[in-house]
Amino acid sequence: MWGILLLCSVFSMWLGMILPILEVLIGITHVLGFFAFLIPVVYLGPRADARSVFVQTYNFGGWPDVTLATFVGLKGTIAMFLGTDGVVHVSSAGRLPKH
Repeated sequence: MWGILLLCSVFSMWLGMILPILEVLIGITHVLGFFAFLIPVVYLGPRADARSVFVQTYNFGGWPDVTLATFVGLKGTIAMFLGTDGVVHVSSAGRLPKH
């Protein structure tokens, strides 16, 4: 932990002029790594027919309808990405929050 802190401090204070170059190299490495991972997975991965991908559904939760099962499953993910509690956090950051 201290080594990483020291390395970041050295880069920020004395080697700051090479940080943009380092960031570009890291960005290029990430893009190349993404494709280096994606191409073998797509090429060597198992194949499925279009019906099993786009039409066939499973409802192992016991809900009476597949649509209801889908929306119940998506509820937690959608709420997490929308930030439905954001209003509470913003209102408490005000100067005089109302209780």
